[in-house]
Amino acid sequence: MIEFLSKVASSTEFWSGLGGAVVGGCFTLWGTIIEGRRDKINKEQENLSKKINILKGIKAEIELITNLYNERMNHHIVDHKQGEILDVYFLITQNNFVFYERNAEFLSELDEKVLNDVVNFYITAKSLIDTYNTNNLSITEIKALSLKVADNPHSETHVNLLHAYMELAAEYAPMIIEIHTKTLEAKENVINSINKELNKLEK
Repeated sequence: MIEFLSKVASSTEFWSGLGGAVVGGCFTLWGTIIEGRRDKINKEQENLSKKINILKGIKAEIELITNLYNERMNHHIVDHKQGEILDVYFLITQNNFVFYERNAEFLSELDEKVLNDVVNFYITAKSLIDTYNTNNLSITEIKALSLKVADNPHSETHVNLLHAYMELAAEYAPMIIEIHTKTLEAKENVINSINKELNKLEK
C-alpha cells in the first residue's frame, strides 16, 4: 500500500491529470456562475421591460378614454344647472378598458403607489359608467312618458310617472357630476404616478 502511494506521489501523469481535472472543474463552475448571473440579469431586464410596457399601455389607455369622454361629455357637465336633469343619453360600456383587463395579473408587480392609483382610477371610472347607464334608463323613460303625455295629457298616471322620473333624474345629476370630478382627479393622480415611475425605471 505504501509502495503504491509512493508511486502515485511520484507520478507526473497523476498530478497533471488531477491538476487538469481541478482546473477544468473550476472553469466549469465559473462558467455556471457566469451563466447564472447572465440569466438573472436577462430576467431582471425582461421584468423591467414588461413593467415599462405595462405602464405605458395603461397610461395610453387612460389618456385615450378620458380624452374621448371629455370631448363628448365635458361641456354637458360644465353647462349643467343645479336642479335640472342631465338630459343627454351617453352610451358607454366597461369594455373600453381592454389593456387594463388583459394585464390585470401583472399589476401586482407595479410600485404600490402606482398600483393603488391605477386601481383607483379604473374603479372610479367604472362607477362613472354605471351612473351614466342609470341616467340613460331615466332619460329613456322620460322621453317615452313625454310622448305618452303628449298623446294623452289628461292621463294622471303618465303625468305623475313623468314628474317622478324627472325629479329622480334631477336628484341623480349631481351624483354624476361628483363622480365625473373624482374620475378626472383620479386620472391626474394616476398619470402623475405613472410618469414618475417611468422616469425612475428608464434611468
